[in-house]
Amino acid sequence: MITIHIVTSILRIISRVSALQVILLFANFVSLHAQVISIGNVGVCSESSVSVPINGSGLSNIGAITLYIQYDSTTMTFLSLEDVDPQISQVMHNHLSNPPRVTIVWSKTTGVNFPSNTMLKLKFAVTSPSGNLNFMRQYCEIATSDLPPVVVPVEYVDGVLFPSIPLVTANPENKTIQSQSNAQFD
Repeated sequence: MITIHIVTSILRIISRVSALQVILLFANFVSLHAQVISIGNVGVCSESSVSVPINGSGLSNIGAITLYIQYDSTTMTFLSLEDVDPQISQVMHNHLSNPPRVTIVWSKTTGVNFPSNTMLKLKFAVTSPSGNLNFMRQYCEIATSDLPPVVVPVEYVDGVLFPSIPLVTANPENKTIQSQSNAQFD
C-alpha cells in the first residue's frame, strides 16, 4: 500500500515537471517564431510611384541586418529608400540588376528594437499596377548585438503590389477647357 502511494506521488511529480517542461518549450517555440520582417502589400495605380514599407516585429537587441529583396523589373524600377527609422539611420543599400534586387545592410554595436513598426520604405516607379517583392531568404540574416552575435530566426513575409482604384469622395465641379489642353479638378 505504501509502495503504491510512493509510486503515485512520484508519477504526479514527474507529470508536473513534464507539464512545466512542455510549457517552457512552448513559450520558447512561440518566442522564436514571433520575430518577423515583412514587406507591405500596397495598392498602386499604373504609371505612378509607390513607397513599400519593410516592417519589423518582435525584434529586440538587433545589431546587424542583411536583406535581399527581389522584384520584377518589367513592372517597377527601384528609386530610393525613404522614411528610414532613426535607429538604423546609417543603413546602406545597393541596387543590383541580375536578378533585379535591392540589398540592405546595417550594423551597430548597440542593439536596436523593432517591437512592431516600419523599419524603412522602398520607393519604386511603377509601370504596371501589380508585382511581387520577395525576400531572397538564403541571403537574408538578422543578428543580435551580442558578442559573439547570434543569428535570429526570423520569419520573412513577402509583399505584393496590387491594382488600386482611386477613391473619389465628391463629384468634381464642372469646368470648360479648350480641346487638347489639361484640366485639373479641385
